[in-house]
Amino acid sequence: MKQISIFLPLLMILTLLQGCFGGGGGSAAVSTTNTVRLVNGTSSTLSLVTGGTQLATSVAPGTASANATITSGTYPIALVASGVPSAETNFSFAATVPYTLVAYTSDQSLHLVQFADNEPAPLAGDGQIRVADLSADAGNLDVYMAPVSALSDTYSPTAASPALQAATLLAQNVSGTTLYNEVLANTYHVWVTGANNITDLRLDIPSITIANQQILTLVLTSTTGGGLVDGLLVTQQGAVLAQKNTNARIRIAANTTSPIATATAGATAVNLIGNSTSFDYAVGSYVLVPAGSTAITINGSPASCTPVTTAGEDLTLLLTGTNACNPLVDDNTRPTSGYAKLRLVNGVNGGGAFSLAFNGVQVASNITFGTASIPTLNNQGIVNSSISASLVATPTVPTLITPVVLNSQGVYSLFLLGTSGTPTGTLIQDH
Repeated sequence: MKQISIFLPLLMILTLLQGCFGGGGGSAAVSTTNTVRLVNGTSSTLSLVTGGTQLATSVAPGTASANATITSGTYPIALVASGVPSAETNFSFAATVPYTLVAYTSDQSLHLVQFADNEPAPLAGDGQIRVADLSADAGNLDVYMAPVSALSDTYSPTAASPALQAATLLAQNVSGTTLYNEVLANTYHVWVTGANNITDLRLDIPSITIANQQILTLVLTSTTGGGLVDGLLVTQQGAVLAQKNTNARIRIAANTTSPIATATAGATAVNLIGNSTSFDYAVGSYVLVPAGSTAITINGSPASCTPVTTAGEDLTLLLTGTNACNPLVDDNTRPTSGYAKLRLVNGVNGGGAFSLAFNGVQVASNITFGTASIPTLNNQGIVNSSISASLVATPTVPTLITPVVLNSQGVYSLFLLGTSGTPTGTLIQDH
């Protein structure tokens, strides 16, 4: 009996230790463990940790880690970028279920979303695809898909291409993760647009292959500019393929002494002013251009600048006087809920520096001609939103409409145009 009293506590300790990471064997270990991997949808190299234990180490952007074994239960999980851990989030893991955690950026912070990789295989000859929209900056989106065809797919900012018009709407007004759609195994073209606006192209993936009984998630993540999105094709417990956006967006803000009849961008001469034939004292819409050096023509002649964009970026070309060209990088990432972002763009011909206050708070100070203020402070909007308040420019802009209401998570630019004698103010909601 003395021997039994010694071994019983030892047996209890060994049973508890069997639940450690990756430990145990036999039938008990099989019933209480599972696997987890990290898919990195950010632009930084990341590690995944819980309680000081590394689950994934140095995972490059657009890739996945190997599976790590973890005991079923609930754990505080954090991401680590450049040695700095994110806030912890609790995730629960059921026994014998493989999991994928996808890292993404929102509100300029790191976040994780959890997928259980236990979707049953579709019928033979079919595959499954769903959309996980993690790009809060871009707003709600539509996703179209069609088998790759010979239909024309030339981009136009005013009309969808024939190929896009013939496509099937895979997901509408999506924010978050959709259900799976069962489709024939095939090679498909995928387009992502702004919700309910088929000409507002945010991502173009010319070719993805859905193999027999493949289960696929199209993950959409934010870009530097905020409006466009990047893609990740994540196969359930399989490969991860990055689908980075290769485009940027450009718009024109004009305060020229002569009207602009034509304005084009890039080798394909994308129209920058829509259907207008007399564009001045106005701010146009964003249009897609291939990222990189972009030739601009104004009224048939080269512009005085050749902007260079990075993929996913938004850019405003401020044209003033006799078509002087000032490229301004736009930050259209959304602030946290309850805040808005507001900046001042000074395009007043012959004018000096301007300042701006909203609701008595200084938001821009001494912004010189041809430049714009920075619209963010401490990673948040710099003004409280959803209140009606005064908008005051200094020196005074007589035509400035005030008070104004700024929407929660809205991004705004106040364009000051006209001349020093008669400046005008136009408030534009950029995003």
